[in-house]
Amino acid sequence: MKHTLFLFLIGITVLTACATKKIKQGNASLEGKRWDLVSVDGKSAANAGSYIEFDSTSGKVSGKGGCNGFGGTYTSETDNKLKIEGIISTKMACDHLDIENSFFRILEKTDRYAINKGALQLYQGNSLLATLKAASL
Repeated sequence: MKHTLFLFLIGITVLTACATKKIKQGNASLEGKRWDLVSVDGKSAANAGSYIEFDSTSGKVSGKGGCNGFGGTYTSETDNKLKIEGIISTKMACDHLDIENSFFRILEKTDRYAINKGALQLYQGNSLLATLKAASL
């Protein structure tokens, strides 16, 4: 009986530790929103139709570069660190490919973010790479 109780308590401890870790990795301020691209590399991109969405359940990002859909993975931490990796996309030829290519490139360069007045700002070090605005889903 003591052995069963001991195993039960270890199981609860392990499950609690795993649940706590998952909460620390998720970031509600990024998730549950569609972030529309406003500017990239200092150039206006408001009419390009580019956006990104973050899914904490799967640890994946998805969106549209303006023409091509894309996906990848991400990790975020409570100190606003952000890493986006493994971006893959469809390869259709369309207008605004210069903006789309810049958008895809900066996503993988991003190492941190800030959210100010409904705007998501992506940075590499102290350099602002892109600004996106929250849209309703």
